[in-house]
Amino acid sequence: MNFPEPFSGNGIYEEIPDPQIRVKSNHRISIIFSTVSHQSQNLILNEKQLQSAFTALGFPEQTLSQETIEALYSLGHSLSTESTNSPTLSSSPPGIDNYAFHSLWSILTTIQNIFHYLDLDHDMLISPFAQNQGFHQFTQYLNSTAPEGTLYPRQIPPKTTKRYYISPSAANSVTLDMFVCSCINQYQASRLLLKLDPFGTGVIQVDYEKFLYEVSELL
Repeated sequence: MNFPEPFSGNGIYEEIPDPQIRVKSNHRISIIFSTVSHQSQNLILNEKQLQSAFTALGFPEQTLSQETIEALYSLGHSLSTESTNSPTLSSSPPGIDNYAFHSLWSILTTIQNIFHYLDLDHDMLISPFAQNQGFHQFTQYLNSTAPEGTLYPRQIPPKTTKRYYISPSAANSVTLDMFVCSCINQYQASRLLLKLDPFGTGVIQVDYEKFLYEVSELL
């Protein structure tokens, strides 16, 4: 089973060259998933276990706020219910399956790498201008891993791909947690647009009831 590779952090979207490295990485993620989810008979992660699994894989503890964890969990649950061999909402309690956890981890580490790539002075803060550049890079990543024939709605690309240091003030600085949460919300909105406008016409024609239902599924 193939999983999307994280963004490398050097401005280039490329797969890890050695297949053995990819296999070992996916195997480690699966082991962590199994270890953390062992208390669940359905082998799924709940919200609390999701944070524990991220920590076990090396993501800095207490970096993500409860709001961001909830956003990641909501995305992971959506991905789980969409996979063919996943428990459904009607037959099993909500949670995140192994495949969705792999995808979530790839997305999370990609967002983290983009943030560090833009954080030129390594103070764990970026400016709103850098955040907009990050949104564009994240959209590029999504499109690089999307199924053939589908594209996520693109943000207006920045005028330059160069990184410029703009000192973020205390009033408008963006933390890693804020950037992760914003990217996940952007991804969820893009998924909704793809679902309602699968042919990319730029026009959505849907009744209020269906629209509210689809939005509620993402929350």
